[in-house]
Amino acid sequence: RVLELPGGGIAPTEDPLAAAQRELLEETGYTAPKWQPLGAYTVDANRDYGRCYGYLAWHAQQSAEPDDMDLGQGRVVRLRPDDLRRRWLAGDFPVLPSTAIIGLALAHLDKRTFESS
Repeated sequence: RVLELPGGGIAPTEDPLAAAQRELLEETGYTAPKWQPLGAYTVDANRDYGRCYGYLAWHAQQSAEPDDMDLGQGRVVRLRPDDLRRRWLAGDFPVLPSTAIIGLALAHLDKRTFESS
């Protein structure tokens, strides 16, 4: 079973944050009151193809059921930060954009923990 983050395309009239919020809701049924940008990255620099926008959704809560058509055969898996780190380090997220964004999110979580201690 493949683990990956919610994601998808950006509609012509959408900005990346609105698309991320929509994809999170469609694929997981979750919404979040605070979104932290993690950056915008080119997926294939050789062909200058594909952009990946990463966000950290703070205090996400389920507000609806996932869209079965969007989720496909998948299911929502909730992981605590320590379990996420363990699975990430074990290579359980084989899709490169998900792997990169998880690494950035974990770095931000580590920084926040360090600054609050």
